[in-house]
Amino acid sequence: MTELIFPWIENEIFQFWKTVDKFSDIPIKPNTLILCDIDNTLLHHPAVNNEWVDMIQYLFLMHNYSTAGEYNTAKAADDANKYCNKLFETIPMQHTDREGFFAMVETATDFAFVTARQEFARQFTYDNLRGLGVDPSGHAVHFSSNMPKGEYILANFNLSKYTYVVFIDDQAGNLQNVLSTVNHEGLELYQFQYKIDKPFSEYYPMPPEFANLGC
Repeated sequence: MTELIFPWIENEIFQFWKTVDKFSDIPIKPNTLILCDIDNTLLHHPAVNNEWVDMIQYLFLMHNYSTAGEYNTAKAADDANKYCNKLFETIPMQHTDREGFFAMVETATDFAFVTARQEFARQFTYDNLRGLGVDPSGHAVHFSSNMPKGEYILANFNLSKYTYVVFIDDQAGNLQNVLSTVNHEGLELYQFQYKIDKPFSEYYPMPPEFANLGC
Protein backbone atom coordinates (compact mmCIF):
# COMPACT_ATOMS: atom_id res chain seq x y z
CA MET A 1 0.00 0.00 0.00
CA THR A 2 1.38 3.41 -0.96
CA GLU A 3 1.70 5.74 1.97
CA LEU A 4 0.17 9.18 1.51
CA ILE A 5 2.64 12.04 1.72
CA PHE A 6 -0.10 14.23 3.19
CA PRO A 7 -2.59 11.79 4.75
CA TRP A 8 -4.71 14.61 6.19
CA ILE A 9 -5.71 15.73 2.69
CA GLU A 10 -8.17 12.81 2.44
CA ASN A 11 -10.30 14.22 5.24
CA GLU A 12 -9.78 17.91 4.60
CA ILE A 13 -12.41 19.92 2.76
CA PHE A 14 -10.76 22.86 1.08
CA GLN A 15 -12.74 26.05 0.73
CA PHE A 16 -11.30 28.32 -1.93
CA TRP A 17 -14.01 30.94 -1.62
CA LYS A 18 -15.83 32.78 1.13
CA THR A 19 -19.57 32.38 1.65
CA VAL A 20 -21.55 35.60 2.19
CA ASP A 21 -25.23 36.53 2.48
CA LYS A 22 -24.81 40.26 1.89
CA PHE A 23 -22.61 42.32 -0.40
CA SER A 24 -21.29 44.45 2.45
CA ASP A 25 -19.25 41.41 3.55
CA ILE A 26 -17.15 41.68 0.40
CA PRO A 27 -14.22 44.10 0.78
CA ILE A 28 -13.47 45.92 -2.48
CA LYS A 29 -9.87 47.03 -2.95
CA PRO A 30 -8.48 49.66 -5.34
CA ASN A 31 -8.48 48.80 -9.05
CA THR A 32 -11.02 45.98 -8.76
CA LEU A 33 -13.24 44.48 -11.45
CA ILE A 34 -16.42 42.94 -10.01
CA LEU A 35 -18.14 40.19 -11.97
CA CYS A 36 -21.50 39.34 -10.44
CA ASP A 37 -24.13 36.68 -11.10
CA ILE A 38 -27.81 37.68 -11.26
CA ASP A 39 -30.16 34.88 -10.18
CA ASN A 40 -30.08 34.20 -6.43
CA THR A 41 -27.17 36.62 -6.17
CA LEU A 42 -28.37 40.09 -7.19
CA LEU A 43 -32.04 39.08 -7.06
CA HIS A 44 -34.19 36.28 -5.74
CA HIS A 45 -37.47 34.80 -6.93
CA PRO A 46 -38.81 31.24 -6.60
CA ALA A 47 -39.04 30.73 -10.36
CA VAL A 48 -35.32 31.42 -10.92
CA ASN A 49 -34.35 28.49 -8.71
CA ASN A 50 -33.31 25.83 -11.24
CA GLU A 51 -33.78 22.88 -8.90
CA TRP A 52 -37.30 23.97 -7.98
CA VAL A 53 -38.24 24.62 -11.61
CA ASP A 54 -36.92 21.14 -12.52
CA MET A 55 -39.18 19.66 -9.84
CA ILE A 56 -42.21 21.57 -11.18
CA GLN A 57 -41.46 20.31 -14.68
CA TYR A 58 -41.17 16.74 -13.39
CA LEU A 59 -44.47 16.98 -11.50
CA PHE A 60 -46.29 18.24 -14.58
CA LEU A 61 -44.71 15.45 -16.62
CA MET A 62 -46.05 12.86 -14.17
CA HIS A 63 -49.41 14.65 -14.24
CA ASN A 64 -49.55 14.28 -18.02
CA TYR A 65 -49.15 10.50 -18.09
CA SER A 66 -51.81 8.96 -20.28
CA THR A 67 -53.74 5.73 -19.78
CA ALA A 68 -51.93 4.46 -22.87
CA GLY A 69 -48.70 4.56 -20.91
CA GLU A 70 -47.22 7.61 -22.63
CA TYR A 71 -46.06 11.00 -21.36
CA ASN A 72 -47.40 14.11 -23.05
CA THR A 73 -44.09 15.97 -22.82
CA ALA A 74 -45.23 18.94 -24.90
CA LYS A 75 -48.25 19.63 -22.68
CA ALA A 76 -46.20 19.06 -19.54
CA ALA A 77 -43.60 21.62 -20.64
CA ASP A 78 -46.33 24.09 -21.60
CA ASP A 79 -48.11 23.67 -18.24
CA ALA A 80 -44.87 24.16 -16.32
CA ASN A 81 -43.95 27.27 -18.32
CA LYS A 82 -47.41 28.76 -17.82
CA TYR A 83 -47.18 28.20 -14.07
CA CYS A 84 -43.72 29.79 -13.81
CA ASN A 85 -44.80 32.71 -15.98
CA LYS A 86 -47.79 33.23 -13.70
CA LEU A 87 -45.41 33.46 -10.76
CA PHE A 88 -43.35 36.09 -12.57
CA GLU A 89 -46.53 38.11 -13.11
CA THR A 90 -47.79 37.84 -9.54
CA ILE A 91 -44.58 37.77 -7.47
CA PRO A 92 -42.10 40.62 -8.01
CA MET A 93 -38.37 40.12 -8.25
CA GLN A 94 -36.63 41.10 -5.03
CA HIS A 95 -33.16 42.39 -4.19
CA THR A 96 -31.10 40.09 -2.02
CA ASP A 97 -29.28 43.12 -0.57
CA ARG A 98 -30.25 46.39 -2.24
CA GLU A 99 -28.18 48.83 -0.18
CA GLY A 100 -25.18 46.53 -0.06
CA PHE A 101 -25.24 45.99 -3.82
CA PHE A 102 -25.26 49.65 -4.80
CA ALA A 103 -22.64 50.51 -2.18
CA MET A 104 -20.38 47.75 -3.50
CA VAL A 105 -20.73 48.85 -7.12
CA GLU A 106 -19.82 52.42 -6.15
CA THR A 107 -16.45 51.23 -4.85
CA ALA A 108 -15.55 49.14 -7.92
CA THR A 109 -13.27 50.28 -10.71
CA ASP A 110 -15.43 48.36 -13.19
CA PHE A 111 -18.50 46.18 -12.83
CA ALA A 112 -20.40 43.69 -15.00
CA PHE A 113 -23.03 41.01 -14.58
CA VAL A 114 -22.12 37.56 -15.86
CA THR A 115 -25.24 35.41 -16.04
CA ALA A 116 -25.81 31.90 -17.36
CA ARG A 117 -29.12 33.06 -18.81
CA GLN A 118 -29.50 32.59 -22.55
CA GLU A 119 -29.16 35.47 -24.99
CA PHE A 120 -32.86 35.19 -25.91
CA ALA A 121 -33.67 36.24 -22.32
CA ARG A 122 -31.97 39.62 -22.78
CA GLN A 123 -35.15 41.73 -22.71
CA PHE A 124 -36.59 39.71 -19.82
CA THR A 125 -33.32 40.21 -17.93
CA TYR A 126 -33.26 43.94 -18.62
CA ASP A 127 -36.85 44.19 -17.37
CA ASN A 128 -35.84 42.33 -14.20
CA LEU A 129 -32.99 44.75 -13.59
CA ARG A 130 -35.03 47.87 -14.26
CA GLY A 131 -37.69 46.57 -11.88
CA LEU A 132 -35.02 46.57 -9.17
CA GLY A 133 -33.75 50.03 -10.03
CA VAL A 134 -30.63 48.68 -11.77
CA ASP A 135 -30.03 50.39 -15.11
CA PRO A 136 -28.72 47.81 -17.63
CA SER A 137 -27.20 50.61 -19.72
CA GLY A 138 -24.96 51.47 -16.78
CA HIS A 139 -24.36 47.92 -15.58
CA ALA A 140 -23.12 45.74 -18.45
CA VAL A 141 -24.82 42.35 -18.72
CA HIS A 142 -22.94 39.39 -20.22
CA PHE A 143 -24.86 36.24 -21.16
CA SER A 144 -22.52 33.27 -20.89
CA SER A 145 -25.40 30.95 -21.92
CA ASN A 146 -24.01 27.41 -22.31
CA MET A 147 -20.38 28.50 -22.04
CA PRO A 148 -18.70 27.88 -18.67
CA LYS A 149 -18.27 31.18 -16.87
CA GLY A 150 -14.51 30.85 -16.46
CA GLU A 151 -14.00 30.41 -20.20
CA TYR A 152 -16.46 33.18 -20.93
CA ILE A 153 -14.64 35.61 -18.65
CA LEU A 154 -11.27 34.87 -20.26
CA ALA A 155 -12.75 35.39 -23.73
CA ASN A 156 -14.59 38.63 -22.97
CA PHE A 157 -12.63 40.57 -20.33
CA ASN A 158 -9.11 42.00 -20.25
CA LEU A 159 -8.27 41.04 -16.69
CA SER A 160 -4.69 42.29 -16.91
CA LYS A 161 -6.01 45.85 -16.42
CA TYR A 162 -7.03 45.09 -12.86
CA THR A 163 -5.16 44.39 -9.65
CA TYR A 164 -8.11 42.42 -8.28
CA VAL A 165 -10.95 40.47 -9.87
CA VAL A 166 -13.92 39.69 -7.62
CA PHE A 167 -16.29 36.98 -8.86
CA ILE A 168 -19.63 36.51 -7.04
CA ASP A 169 -22.00 33.62 -7.72
CA ASP A 170 -24.40 31.38 -5.82
CA GLN A 171 -23.44 28.19 -7.69
CA ALA A 172 -20.42 26.24 -6.44
CA GLY A 173 -19.92 24.79 -9.92
CA ASN A 174 -19.45 28.25 -11.42
CA LEU A 175 -17.03 29.23 -8.66
CA GLN A 176 -15.05 26.04 -9.18
CA ASN A 177 -14.90 26.63 -12.95
CA VAL A 178 -13.66 30.21 -12.53
CA LEU A 179 -11.12 29.08 -9.93
CA SER A 180 -9.70 26.42 -12.23
CA THR A 181 -9.81 28.54 -15.40
CA VAL A 182 -9.03 32.15 -14.55
CA ASN A 183 -5.35 32.62 -13.76
CA HIS A 184 -5.18 35.99 -12.05
CA GLU A 185 -3.16 36.56 -8.91
CA GLY A 186 -5.76 38.98 -7.56
CA LEU A 187 -8.75 36.66 -8.11
CA GLU A 188 -11.21 36.62 -5.17
CA LEU A 189 -14.24 34.32 -5.12
CA TYR A 190 -17.46 34.70 -3.12
CA GLN A 191 -20.41 32.34 -2.92
CA PHE A 192 -23.61 34.28 -2.30
CA GLN A 193 -26.20 32.39 -0.25
CA TYR A 194 -29.42 34.31 0.18
CA LYS A 195 -31.36 33.42 3.32
CA ILE A 196 -35.08 33.00 2.65
CA ASP A 197 -37.03 34.96 5.26
CA LYS A 198 -40.24 32.92 5.06
CA PRO A 199 -41.19 29.23 5.28
CA PHE A 200 -39.98 27.12 2.35
CA SER A 201 -43.54 26.09 1.46
CA GLU A 202 -44.59 29.75 1.20
CA TYR A 203 -41.59 30.91 -0.78
CA TYR A 204 -41.92 28.03 -3.28
CA PRO A 205 -45.70 27.83 -3.88
CA MET A 206 -46.93 24.58 -5.39
CA PRO A 207 -49.35 24.47 -8.34
CA PRO A 208 -52.91 23.69 -7.20
CA GLU A 209 -52.67 20.28 -8.84
CA PHE A 210 -49.92 19.29 -6.43
CA ALA A 211 -50.73 21.37 -3.36
CA ASN A 212 -51.46 18.24 -1.31
CA LEU A 213 -47.88 17.05 -1.83
CA GLY A 214 -46.43 19.84 0.30
CA CYS A 215 -43.08 21.43 -0.48
